[in-house]
Amino acid sequence: MAWLSVAGSLWLAACGGGGSEAEPPADSPRLAADRTAVHVGDQVLLTASFRAGQARIEPGLGAVASGVPLRSPVLDRDTVFELVVEAPGRPVQRHSLAVAVSYRDRYAATGSSFAASQHSAVAAADGSVLLIGGSRGEGTLSDAVDRFDPATGRVQRIGTLAAGRAAHKATRLDDGQILLTGGLFSDTQWRRAELVDERSGQSSPAGTMSVARVDHAALLLPDGRVLVSGGYATGERAPLGISDSAELWDPATRQFRRLAQRMSVGRAAHTMTLLADGRVLIVGGYSAAADYRFAEIFDPRDERFTPVADAQALRANHVAQRQADGRVLILGGETVPAGGDAILPLASVLRFDPASGRFETVKPLAVPRTWAAGVPPPSGALLLFGGQQAMPRYSASAERYDPASGGQLIAALDGERALHSATRLADGRVLLAGGEAWGGAFRSSLLVYE
Repeated sequence: MAWLSVAGSLWLAACGGGGSEAEPPADSPRLAADRTAVHVGDQVLLTASFRAGQARIEPGLGAVASGVPLRSPVLDRDTVFELVVEAPGRPVQRHSLAVAVSYRDRYAATGSSFAASQHSAVAAADGSVLLIGGSRGEGTLSDAVDRFDPATGRVQRIGTLAAGRAAHKATRLDDGQILLTGGLFSDTQWRRAELVDERSGQSSPAGTMSVARVDHAALLLPDGRVLVSGGYATGERAPLGISDSAELWDPATRQFRRLAQRMSVGRAAHTMTLLADGRVLIVGGYSAAADYRFAEIFDPRDERFTPVADAQALRANHVAQRQADGRVLILGGETVPAGGDAILPLASVLRFDPASGRFETVKPLAVPRTWAAGVPPPSGALLLFGGQQAMPRYSASAERYDPASGGQLIAALDGERALHSATRLADGRVLLAGGEAWGGAFRSSLLVYE
């Protein structure tokens, strides 16, 4: 099922910066491809034709000779290639060609298994994916650091953590180190953080948080620090153990510093999203606060939290994604209706506008969904896999979400999954790893959505 937008061929004439949809004159430069509609992970052969001068193909292919085919990089999104020809004494000439890229809408088995839940999955710079910790049915939480290689489909053990860890947060730093914070432990050092080197798998100490946290949030800031907030915490007095505290981890010292100001309410199972101006939008979560504030904004410059005035109902375990225009989508999740004690999965989607400071309701998901694993493709749409649609089962369904059209179901998983991971690979495909079926049975199939 091809669901990315399909663009037609486009010709641009550069004389004076004008454009035309007419066919270029016969003696004008031309750019052709063996295919103009491909699938994610494919390549195309591009052939330039021109009479004189020097030519290059953008983006990323560089210099090209007339009549000599050149293979494109692996394509993960709709791409417009442009032939640029420069000759002395002549205006720059251009010819553009659009290649549409879509998903096959199917799952490919990798040939490997990974029976785990509540682990973390982090895409490394070399295209591999690190699968860290989790519950793996071993009688204790796993301390394993594994690497999945998309080229071979194999999983290889490359390191071990200081202790078993699950339901933690993994934050990839710009230097390839992965900061692990919070979660459940197989020993008593619940406040301990550690760094995992994505190249070697080696683990090293990374300081101690002020409190132990589960269902917290962690986010890399533009200056390299990591903000850690909320969660169910031990070591401080808070209603139901839900923390309103936050702290910053400094890569220079490898230490945490507790922030003087607290959040407006305690939060657990909330999200933090980096805004275009460097501030952080904090949304939702479970809270025991009498004056529940749905959202607030943290400013790293003065380290202060400012509540968002726009009130919304409680929402937790949702997915948050910043769009290309700077607005933020809040998708699905769960709530507890007033006066009730049953968890209600949500299909509704909100969109936050930083300019106005307000939320608006946009088109809903295809089905109610909480605990979903979300992956944002480069096109700006979002893929959501599994989670929970209703009690008392998990979900095998998956969907593509775009605010203009709402949620659209795509191919279903091979079985229900929650507490799993979804990681976008370098070629645009998606790795689905681990998770559980209802009742706690592990899902061991390691799949790639393509």
